[in-house]
Amino acid sequence: MSGQGRVIRAIAVALLACAAAHAQGVAGPMKAVDTGLGFSISVPDGWTKGQPYKNNKFVMGAGDDDFSVIVADFGPAQPDAAQALAVYRESFARNGLTLVTERTVEGRGAAATQYVFTLETPDGPGHAEGVLVQAADEVYMVLVVTPAAAFEPRRATIAKILESVTVR
Repeated sequence: MSGQGRVIRAIAVALLACAAAHAQGVAGPMKAVDTGLGFSISVPDGWTKGQPYKNNKFVMGAGDDDFSVIVADFGPAQPDAAQALAVYRESFARNGLTLVTERTVEGRGAAATQYVFTLETPDGPGHAEGVLVQAADEVYMVLVVTPAAAFEPRRATIAKILESVTVR
């Protein structure tokens, strides 16, 4: 579990450094994308793949806005799920993500934990939502990030992305 600090810092760096991984904000047609990590997600048409950075294994968005999806590697699945979640929560807080809500959601396959965060960026307050996904023996965080001021018009798109996660 020691990699979470690097994961969260890498997420923050990716938000600032991956201009190619930004996306438009309006809900509309979606396309399924294979992450290459054992699961797929759906993203808005027109989004393009950006360059992964450190523990971020998949980054996608559009180059003209500030709305992106990042898939970060959280390391091997742990046998004690409660202990693993406690470590994730601590890591989120230690690295600038303020946990607002956490809930279990039922979807395709096993139940997942969904998180809502706030974060501070050089451009102002941010909003992030994500789910932990286990594919084979690895755990990933699928995190959708947007400026807090742009959250409401993007709410439906964020929900579509997170609900679309399908483990093979």
